[in-house]
Amino acid sequence: MSLNFAFPTPKADGTLIQTGLYKYIRHPIYTSILMLFLGYSIYQNSFYKLIITLVLGVLFYFKSKYEEKQLAIKFPEYLAYKNKTGRCLPKVFSK
Repeated sequence: MSLNFAFPTPKADGTLIQTGLYKYIRHPIYTSILMLFLGYSIYQNSFYKLIITLVLGVLFYFKSKYEEKQLAIKFPEYLAYKNKTGRCLPKVFSK
């Protein structure tokens, strides 16, 4: 059994996308999922759903760290991109 679906590597012919939402945050899909789960747990007034959301946030954090290491190897410009964007929220007060 392979974990490539859970921990993908950049495609050989892939490009680094820095437009759209990716101009502001590096992981907009993770942000969307976390916001959805957070909103649902608040709507349901469920402490247990909130805990699941927090656990999911921790898992996304570690998965994104792995993905960013792979992207830094594949794309030399990734470090500059990483410095000017936020992981899951925009960098509001950066220069």
